[in-house]
Amino acid sequence: MARSIDVEALIGDQKFTGFTLKVLILALLALIADGYDVQVMSFAAPSLMKAWHVQRAAFAPIFSASLFGILFGAPLFGWIGDRIGRKTCIVLSSIAYGLLSLSCLAARDLNTLGLLRFLTGVGLGGVMPNAIAIAAELAPRKLRAGLASVTAVGISLGGIAPGLIVAQAAPGETWKLLFLVGGLAPLAVAAVIALALPESLAFLVQRGGARGRIEKLVRAISPGVQIEPDTEFVTPPRSASEPTGFRALFTGELALVTPLLWIMFAATLLSIYMLISWMPLLLEASGFSAKQAAATNSLFQAGGVIGCVVVSLLLGRFGPRLVAALFVLCLIAVAVVARGNLPQAMLAFAISGCGFCLIGAQAALNGTAGLAYPTHVRSRGLGMALGVGRIGSVIGPLLGGAMVASGVTSARDLFLLPLLPLALGALATWAVMGRLERRASGPIS
Repeated sequence: MARSIDVEALIGDQKFTGFTLKVLILALLALIADGYDVQVMSFAAPSLMKAWHVQRAAFAPIFSASLFGILFGAPLFGWIGDRIGRKTCIVLSSIAYGLLSLSCLAARDLNTLGLLRFLTGVGLGGVMPNAIAIAAELAPRKLRAGLASVTAVGISLGGIAPGLIVAQAAPGETWKLLFLVGGLAPLAVAAVIALALPESLAFLVQRGGARGRIEKLVRAISPGVQIEPDTEFVTPPRSASEPTGFRALFTGELALVTPLLWIMFAATLLSIYMLISWMPLLLEASGFSAKQAAATNSLFQAGGVIGCVVVSLLLGRFGPRLVAALFVLCLIAVAVVARGNLPQAMLAFAISGCGFCLIGAQAALNGTAGLAYPTHVRSRGLGMALGVGRIGSVIGPLLGGAMVASGVTSARDLFLLPLLPLALGALATWAVMGRLERRASGPIS
């Protein structure tokens, strides 16, 4: 009788090895490049405003353009990733948005730039759901939520880089340098991913991948495993009546988990992108120099990096309860900045604290949300959550633009706007916490 190997059990029972570290680093690298391009427009705007002689409020739709593109790209490439593979989707997405970012150098007006940023966003949307899915699917069971959250650190690390470039670059048309880096980096990352990142083992088995490829990956995960010529590689069977596709996101407990996850994602992404889009311009209007404003916005991202690291260490122990706690901390931190009347140095420190709470909460959501879905719809489930959440990220910069257009120029007043969505997100988290814990602690398949 042929021996069978349950690849889900094999993956779940493995220890943290060099293989796990390689997957983590490569997924992180993909998201660093992605995070840079998501944030770059906020840092290019002050230079563009001077070069093209346009008003501050005119950038509201430009800030939202790439985020609007991600709204379509995340679910689209999540769906594609469930069909052609996570790795392939990351490579194609990175090439697409890299080339489109380079094309922004040829833009000469806001309309053209807005269209190019929208198309860039469609490409950007394919990276995160597939990178987080592959990190979770190749990680040991006890570490998978934490490693998925560590992967999300890449978005914040990438978001720091544009501010550092602005702070060090000579005055002038820094927007050109920013878009050049934003185009070349993902093309280089795509080449590295294509050569070095393995595909999800569960995906290969479920999709009938080449046996040689599966055997090589099994041995990389568990070098001592015995494989015979007639050994079968299997995943836990699914019921023939089990829904597939979009309907699978609303089966059983997921009927409540999925829409509440969407609310949670929308709340954090609205708040994050409202703040990072408008902070550099409003900090300058509040008396900060261009370099101080860029550095302070980078502190928001740096706080987010620390938040993601802390989340990765604690998420395996506390699970969705950590998400709930971070939502409460978000409300407190944002309220302190909005009404704390802090001196400039303390304001910068408090903004870093907001980054810790907000981006940390988003990382915790990424880590738990992907694991709420079975393998065959994981990329789609996370892609839909990120895609619907991007509605919030599109609305956020537009709300900030409306505030600026009304005559408000204080960076502190900007922090009043996220209070309501964060409160809704906190309520949604508490409502779904128990169900999400059960889903996240179950088998990865």
